[in-house]
Amino acid sequence: MSRLNGTYENPATGETLIITDADDHHGTFSGTLSGKADDQEFTLKVNGTYHFFANTGNYTTLSFNVWQHSTPPPKCPHCANCAKPG
Repeated sequence: MSRLNGTYENPATGETLIITDADDHHGTFSGTLSGKADDQEFTLKVNGTYHFFANTGNYTTLSFNVWQHSTPPPKCPHCANCAKPG
């Protein structure tokens, strides 16, 4: 088990990163990122990489990608650019 597994919160923005499967040997992890945007709560799967700073200390830089698969909203019935009010 990695020392990186755990819950990380950003109080300034309200996001929470939960790392559930970290591998110190390969520097990879997966988990979830959750928070609120535009008054809607979200939870997204994340995969990422990390490197312990000089292999000592409390500082670790994380880099991760978030993939969200969703259906785009329907196009405006008036035109593709929504130039006219609906």
